[in-house]
Amino acid sequence: QWNRLVEYVNYYKDHIAFALHTGDYCGSSQLEYTDFYGECDRCERPIYNCVGNHDTEEDESWRKGTPKQASKESTYKKLFGHPDDWGEVCYMEGEFSMTYYIDREESGVRIVVLDCYYDIEAQQAWLRDVLADAKKCGLHVLTAVHEITDYIVAPVETTFHTANDYLPIIGVDKKNPFEDIIADFIDDGGIHICNL
Repeated sequence: QWNRLVEYVNYYKDHIAFALHTGDYCGSSQLEYTDFYGECDRCERPIYNCVGNHDTEEDESWRKGTPKQASKESTYKKLFGHPDDWGEVCYMEGEFSMTYYIDREESGVRIVVLDCYYDIEAQQAWLRDVLADAKKCGLHVLTAVHEITDYIVAPVETTFHTANDYLPIIGVDKKNPFEDIIADFIDDGGIHICNL
């Protein structure tokens, strides 16, 4: 699948500036890690990562209901320790940060990638500042975070699962910790394109 993504991006490289992988780079845990950047076909555009829940699992103990979260350093090295130079990425301060934004000034868009597994409170403060700055700069915002989102208030018929399908199963307390901050940004006149 990774090579299919790379083939697609490389074929349309004159029209695609980058790709964004929104999580679960590892299989069911870090035990199933493969270095796609080093072992698969080379992409001619950056492929950015977003941390997924399985990327943060040390081993398979989560299957028994006793999950062991991997260290932030281990997760960072697996998802961000590849040879590609992402260039224009602006990381949140802190050790092994996997929270960042990219400004696509030619499009007037700021892409903000969040991490639902480490440093939540620090990210919330950072996100408020990053959104305020985007509004000041006249940038529209697109956010990306793995899996956790709120209910879709105006659902449409789709061929894929949405939050409405699984939130009743996992429980609404799993709400994205950044939703209210994004809502405040919108209420204050900021333009939020979507959350991936």
